[in-house]
Amino acid sequence: MQSFINTILKFIKWPIALFCIVSVYPMSRALLQMITNTFSADIFITFLMPAFGVMVVWGLIPGLSGSALTIFAHESTHMLAAILTFHKPKAMSIRDGEGGSFSYQGKGNWLITIAPYFFPTFPFLWMLAGLWFQYHHQPFPSWYIMAFGFLVGYHIVSNFYQIHSEQTDFKKAGYLFSLFFIPGANILLIGYLWSFVLNGWAGLGDWQRLAFQQTYLFVKENISALLQMIN
Repeated sequence: MQSFINTILKFIKWPIALFCIVSVYPMSRALLQMITNTFSADIFITFLMPAFGVMVVWGLIPGLSGSALTIFAHESTHMLAAILTFHKPKAMSIRDGEGGSFSYQGKGNWLITIAPYFFPTFPFLWMLAGLWFQYHHQPFPSWYIMAFGFLVGYHIVSNFYQIHSEQTDFKKAGYLFSLFFIPGANILLIGYLWSFVLNGWAGLGDWQRLAFQQTYLFVKENISALLQMIN
């Protein structure tokens, strides 16, 4: 199974990268439109204030990007991607202020390598905990959304600081691939997180349809314009 998944990921690597780079503009526009149309005082207080609060604190306290918690989140995302692609974890080390490492059995793939730079592990785990409320047909309480905002803010700001040209993971996955893939993947995931605040797990499908639809229309319009120029 591991070999099969690695082969599939190798096959779809560049198609996904091309989709991500092409979709940056239309998905950004769709995300801004969705945020503008659904913004409310309640969302600002319960979700955005905790998220922005984390970002402000991060800027005021030096060294958080190298803290044990940030390193743990990074290496845990490597580990999650490894497990999901049937690679057995071997060891994880975390050195506060210095960095960390994660090893696994198997050949590996680009998803394991680059997962920490777009996938929100802590918010995702909190979303899984939110299934309890949806199972019991209850709305998310304010404290749950506030905690989610805190985790999302932490993910965004830590992700921002760990994306730089000296990352060895980018060299391993390929600099051009990383450049193509990471911006679009982050926009797509941020849209999922916002949609979750609006309508729980059901909201994720709404955002996905909007994002893919806007990307399709963007590509269709530009291909039509190009063909008109040629003719």
